[in-house]
Amino acid sequence: MLADPDTNLLDLQSGSAVHPGVATLDRKSAKPVSNLIHGRDFQCRAARATTSNPFRVGTFQSKETTVSKLLIPFQTDDLSALARALCRQLATHTSVPSHLEMLNMLAKAAGFQNFQSYRAQVLHQPEVIAANDHAVVLSANAKKLISYLDESGRLVRWPNKYSIQQLGIWYLWTHFIPRRRYTEREVNEVLKRFNTFGDHVLLRRELVNTKLLWRTDNGAEYRKLPARPSDEVMAMIREIRRLRKQPKARQAA
Repeated sequence: MLADPDTNLLDLQSGSAVHPGVATLDRKSAKPVSNLIHGRDFQCRAARATTSNPFRVGTFQSKETTVSKLLIPFQTDDLSALARALCRQLATHTSVPSHLEMLNMLAKAAGFQNFQSYRAQVLHQPEVIAANDHAVVLSANAKKLISYLDESGRLVRWPNKYSIQQLGIWYLWTHFIPRRRYTEREVNEVLKRFNTFGDHVLLRRELVNTKLLWRTDNGAEYRKLPARPSDEVMAMIREIRRLRKQPKARQAA
């Protein structure tokens, strides 16, 4: 399955539903009580959320915590294998899994230790950041690279300037799926899908030279290498997503 910046994103939100040690029922009304976080702990949790997370993950109000939704994509190469892995995990449960338990099950079925490890893996992917952050500040090079894309997000020419070429390589990198093993033919198919000037060999070589794709010595296997894009690249990806979703915005740009 090919990764696509317009792929649907699952609304996956981490964290336990109830803070440890806080009662979950109002004895008088027998109704669920909102997540109550007491004074000092409330302040600590708020500070951690605003200083350690690159995203705005929550807004904190007097007695209740309202957590904004963080969109994290979930993809699988083999839906049947995922279903079998989930069935094996569900067989050990005597009750319906909680929200957090189900997140962990999905992550384990996809080959991760738990949801937190999966979340850490994908949190800095530019397509994930683009889905959760709408502020866009484009560099001149990013604007130039975008001008080389058609309405379908395909490169119509290869830039002459090296710094703009590098942005193009990062853009192509986002279309590969982490942890997936690609054959050379599959890599070519991805690259052909996102360029119209017909030189996928050049693009493949540049991805490898930039160490965004790894390949075996004989070229039989390729993998997407983990990397953290710069702010310039992330802003560019956000703008490309916006333009692809709103074709008229490209005409006005």
